Amino acid sequence: MHSQTYGSQGIGNEFRTFLFFFTLSTLCHVVFFGMFIVVPGFKIKSKPEFSIINVSMVTLPTQANIPEPVRKPPVEIQRQEVAPETPEAPKHTPEIASKVYPKPPATDSLAPVKKIKKSLKKETFTPAKMVEHAITEIEKKVKEARPDQITQAIDRLKDNIEKTGELDKQKHNALNDQAMQGVSGPGSKRVLELIDIYRIEVAFQIQKNWAFSEQLAGGRTDLVAELAFTIMPNGEIKDIWFDKRSGNVYLDESAQKAILKSNPVRPHPPGVLKPFIIVGLRFTPKGVGKTPPN
Repeated sequence: MHSQTYGSQGIGNEFRTFLFFFTLSTLCHVVFFGMFIVVPGFKIKSKPEFSIINVSMVTLPTQANIPEPVRKPPVEIQRQEVAPETPEAPKHTPEIASKVYPKPPATDSLAPVKKIKKSLKKETFTPAKMVEHAITEIEKKVKEARPDQITQAIDRLKDNIEKTGELDKQKHNALNDQAMQGVSGPGSKRVLELIDIYRIEVAFQIQKNWAFSEQLAGGRTDLVAELAFTIMPNGEIKDIWFDKRSGNVYLDESAQKAILKSNPVRPHPPGVLKPFIIVGLRFTPKGVGKTPPN
C-alpha cells in the first residue's frame, strides 16, 4: 500500500515537471518569435544625407586693382559773341481798331454754302413729316445717282463678261428656251435688249449686298462660284442653284447670301411678258460678274 502511494506521487511530480518545462518552452518560443516581428520596426532613424556642392572661392578685385575709366578732355564750347541789339525807335502805328473798313461787295461764290444744323431737341416734330422728308431726299439722291451708277455698272460687268466667259450652256439653253416662248416678232429685239439691261441691274443690286473678305480665300485668285436663279414677274427670286462650286465654302455661302439678301428685286420691265427671267452670275473674291445665258 505504501508502494502504491509512492508510485502515484511520483507520476504526479513527473507530470508537473513536464507541464512546467512545456509552459516554459512555449513562453520562450513566443518571446523569440515576437522579437523577430517587433524588433525590426524599431530602427534608429539615420540622419538624412545632404547633397554636397563644391564651391570654388573667388576673390573679388580690390579697389586698387580696378582700372580707372579713361576721362575724356572736356570739349571747349566756342562761344560766339553776340552783338547787343540796338533798340529801335518805336514806330507810330495807326490805330487799326478805331478804323472801320468797308465790307467787300458780295461775289457769287461757287463753293457750296454750308447749312447750319439746327438741334431738334427743343423743336417739336411729327414722325409723319420726318418720314416724308426722308423719302423725298432718298428719291432725289436715287434720281441723281442712278444713271451714273448704272452706266458704270454696265461697263464694269461687260468687262467681267469678256474676262470670265460663260456659264454652263446646256442647262441655261433648256431653261432659256422655255422662258423665251412668246418673244418673237418685230419687237423681239427690243424685248431682248430690255432683258439684258434688267439682268445687269439685278447683278448691280446683288453686288451691293455682296460681302467677302479676300483673306478667307487664302490668297487664291482663281476661285470661281457660278450661280443661276429665276426671277418672277413681281421680282421674286426663285430656284437658286450652283452651276459650279468654287471649292471654298466661304465664297459659296457669301454668293448665295448675297442673292437671298437682294430678294425681291424690282419687277420685270414694262413690255416684257415672259413668265420668268433667268440670271446667271459668276462670283470671284474680287466681286460679282454677270454671265447671261445663251
